[in-house]
Amino acid sequence: MFWRVRSIRWASALALYVLLVLLLTLLPLGPDASGDLSGCLICGDRGVADALLNVILFAPLGAILRVGGSATWRVLLLSACLSLLVELSQYFLPGRDPSAGDFLFNTMGGGVGAEAARFVSAFMYATGGRAGRLAIASGLAAISVWLATAYLLEPAFPTVPYWGQFTPELGGYDHYRGKVLEADVDGLPVVYGELEHSDSIRDLLVSGTTLTSRFVAGSRSDYVAPIVRIHHAWTEDAAMIAADRLDFVYKYRTRGATLRLDQPDLRNEEVFRVVSTGDTVEASVTRESDSYVLRVADTATPPLGFTIGHGWALLMYVEEFPPWMKKAANSVWIALLLLPVGYWALRRWETVVTGLIIVGGMTLVPVATLLQATRPVEYLGAAVGVALGRALREIVCRMSVRA
Repeated sequence: MFWRVRSIRWASALALYVLLVLLLTLLPLGPDASGDLSGCLICGDRGVADALLNVILFAPLGAILRVGGSATWRVLLLSACLSLLVELSQYFLPGRDPSAGDFLFNTMGGGVGAEAARFVSAFMYATGGRAGRLAIASGLAAISVWLATAYLLEPAFPTVPYWGQFTPELGGYDHYRGKVLEADVDGLPVVYGELEHSDSIRDLLVSGTTLTSRFVAGSRSDYVAPIVRIHHAWTEDAAMIAADRLDFVYKYRTRGATLRLDQPDLRNEEVFRVVSTGDTVEASVTRESDSYVLRVADTATPPLGFTIGHGWALLMYVEEFPPWMKKAANSVWIALLLLPVGYWALRRWETVVTGLIIVGGMTLVPVATLLQATRPVEYLGAAVGVALGRALREIVCRMSVRA
């Protein structure tokens, strides 16, 4: 009877996850179908982030199939069939861009999930010192992710020469319908065209400076609309100030962007609510060490920056998220990273060591890097992640006893 129930649960999990994949991949996202099947493997400015997301999306499917008894080759075949169905369907869907890369990385994700499930099953019931060592290794892995996050979010300004642009019309951005009157970097003028003091401007951006612009406000944008852009090549931004509906936005080129990951931004939220079309506005961004202050007229933010919880934004930064949702995403990201720690942390000395490693990492990684101090809500996320891992172990152990 138990095995019949288990089979029903497995089939239900498989069906539900396939439906989730179809929902996430076949939902129209734009007004027109692409009508094109791209042959590129890593496409666009955030191609590596998209590839990783495709692997992550299909990995649970591979794990479910592996748990059901499928060999890895069969998991790869089934993942490829589902991915092919998705990509061919996206050819006719508005706002979707099917590509050979999506097919490849979806299929790869199924294989990764199957092998991960095989690996985890070997250690699922680890106890004693073995479980303690796994907990410590999981804690060190989380710290490695936080260090990588710090590295990838550091500024990586491209080489000179630089050019300036005012309210440019760029793909992927809205067009700001205002007029820039002047802009400068610590007094060095930013003009439309090649910048005379490119070397000095880059040095100032690297060391910390103030980017200022005075402009006539346009109508509200529907999404991110560049106001002043400093760039090297057409696709290599150095720094940009922009408007996104009511928000004042600053983006700088990060190491992650050079590796074609996603790029989060910094915002002065809803500051344009009191600005009317035609008003003359002075806006600035000041960088000091690990923090940025965004000012519009007399309204300035507290020091802004990124934390260890912003790793998710390197994969898929959603500009439309309100501030509270971005903070929640930071905490959820940390909770997911530390869930394995809770799963393997038993009542042994290794658990104490792991706890010290985690708290030390959350405290000291920001000190040693350009990240800001870990927020209290992120510490809460860490505690929740460990607790959920512990609860998951209890469930697994009870199911094994019933078996």
